[in-house]
Amino acid sequence: MRLFLWVSLLLLLTVSACSTSPSCATASCPSTVHFQGSLRFRSANDSLDVTVCKNGSCARGTVSQSACSVSGLIDATCRISIDGTGNGTLSVDFLASAKEDLKDGDLYTVRVLRGQTNESLVDVTKPVSYKTTRPNGPECEPSCRSADMS
Repeated sequence: MRLFLWVSLLLLLTVSACSTSPSCATASCPSTVHFQGSLRFRSANDSLDVTVCKNGSCARGTVSQSACSVSGLIDATCRISIDGTGNGTLSVDFLASAKEDLKDGDLYTVRVLRGQTNESLVDVTKPVSYKTTRPNGPECEPSCRSADMS
């Protein structure tokens, strides 16, 4: 009986040590393209027009010192943060419905105009190359594709 227990324990340790299944965390990651740039507001009432595009499909909206929003043919979000002197940082994230929709060479545009004068504050058009990441480890899902156009 004692021999049987030792053999069973040894077999159990051998099987668990040889397991090929990796231990994976459960972090998620979106497939995105990120932009960040500076803006200068003239006053608290300044309203800016923002256009964001991927391969010619666009979303449009407005940005003020307190809010930023876009809507249209692509899925994108924007945020604004303001320091005490009226300088702002605009962040835009283009969201992919599927990582397979992201192809190296995709052309992204972020354009911001001062609403009252059409003065160009940001005008960036850039093709991107995506980087694939696996936040839970090299053998674990999910894999995500992202790029930074700043």
